[in-house]
Amino acid sequence: MKIVIVGAGPVGCYTAQLLKNYGIKTRILEEHQEVGKPIRCAGLVGRQVFEKTLLPLSESSIINRIDGASFLYGNDSFTIKRERVAYVIDRERFDKNVSQGLNVECGKKK
Repeated sequence: MKIVIVGAGPVGCYTAQLLKNYGIKTRILEEHQEVGKPIRCAGLVGRQVFEKTLLPLSESSIINRIDGASFLYGNDSFTIKRERVAYVIDRERFDKNVSQGLNVECGKKK
């Protein structure tokens, strides 16, 4: 059996990787000429996304870690500190890492 997946973004590649782990062949069709481009995401991703989906997050994809936030309004301010709330990731690098080892055909619209 072979399954065709449309889109080589994180979800398409993650799905293909899960299917590959079960011995199911996949073919990913990506409309753009290169995986990870153009970048259409700010790259701020909550920690729970990676914990709940088991999407692989390599250190090379992490630009920064968010451990809280500071709020300023006029002369007033306050800070909320939490441990590892979110990550700022390099979406191009992340997408390329997630697509490694998969059958991705770029420049395909159908």
